[in-house]
Amino acid sequence: MTVIPLKHAAVVCGAVILLLTGCGGPSSTPVAEKRETRETPETPETPASPRTFDLDDMDLSASPGPDARPGTTPSPQSVHERACANGQSAVLVEPGPVDAAMGLRAMTVTLTNCATEPYRLNGYPTLKVLGDKREPFHVQALQGTDPITQLDDPGPHPVTLKRGETATTAVVWRNTYDNTAQPPLKGTYLKVVPTPGGVARILAVDGGIDLGSTGRIGATAWKKAADDRRVDHRKG
Repeated sequence: MTVIPLKHAAVVCGAVILLLTGCGGPSSTPVAEKRETRETPETPETPASPRTFDLDDMDLSASPGPDARPGTTPSPQSVHERACANGQSAVLVEPGPVDAAMGLRAMTVTLTNCATEPYRLNGYPTLKVLGDKREPFHVQALQGTDPITQLDDPGPHPVTLKRGETATTAVVWRNTYDNTAQPPLKGTYLKVVPTPGGVARILAVDGGIDLGSTGRIGATAWKKAADDRRVDHRKG
C-alpha cells in the first residue's frame, strides 16, 4: 500500500472539499436580490397667492353683468343708474329690506331721479299704509320718528337731484301689541308721496308692515344719498 505524505493528503482533501462545496463560493441556490426602494420625497405645494384688487383700477359705477351671481349686492349707485338706463324716465321710488330688532322696524326708502330735469325735495314724505287689496288703514303718519324711536333726522331742507342722483328717507314703526280687544294690524303696501301734491308710489314691503296695536308710522326728512365711491379707501 502506498502511503501518502501528510502534507499531500491535506492538499487532496482540500481539492475534494472545493469540488463539493465550492470552498465558500456562491451557493447553487439563487438568493433573491434585495433592492432598496427609496420613496421620492413629495414637493410641498406652494399655496396660491390670493388675487388682489386695486380699487383704483375697478369701475365701481359699472352695473353688474348678466352673469352676476345671486346674492351679490352691487353698489347702490349702480343699481339706480341701471334702473334709469332701463327706460325709467321719471322718479323711481324703491323700498329697502326691513331691519327688525327688539320690536322696532326700520326700512330705507330710496328715490332716484331718472328724468332729464332736476328733481327737488324739501321735507318729509307723506305715508299711508295699505292692506293686501290696497285698502287704506287708519294709521297715524308722523313727520319724524319720535315717539317711535330716535333717529338722526336732518329735518326739512332743500334737496336737488340731477338725473341718476338719489335721496333717502328712513321709515320706522313698532310691532308692539298690547290691545287684545283689537286684532294686530298688518299692512302689505306702503303708499309714498315724495312731495306735497306729487305723484304717489305704492311699494310692496318685504314681510309686510306689522304695526301691532301702535297705529303709527314715521319717517325722517329726505336727504341726498352719499356717493360711496368718494370714500378715501387709502386711509387706515
